[in-house]
Amino acid sequence: MAHESRAVSVLLNPPGYLLSYLWNGLKQAQGTTPEISSAAGSAVLWMEGVGLERLAADFPFVEFPELQLAYERGDAKEFPVVDGS
Repeated sequence: MAHESRAVSVLLNPPGYLLSYLWNGLKQAQGTTPEISSAAGSAVLWMEGVGLERLAADFPFVEFPELQLAYERGDAKEFPVVDGS
């Protein structure tokens, strides 16, 4: 499912569902739940534009790296790659 800059992919991963939450084509979070209602509810919230912290608060199976949260907040820092040769 995709709309504008957000998307959710849901894969059947017995005994549950594996979800990936994407923003601008990049995975922001993921999670696994055995309940189809939780999978659908979390997908709807993400597509409505809620942030990572709210998504994980409402659906505790959702996990995301702190770096993705920093990008969402706009305070991620980029560092140049240093060539060690």
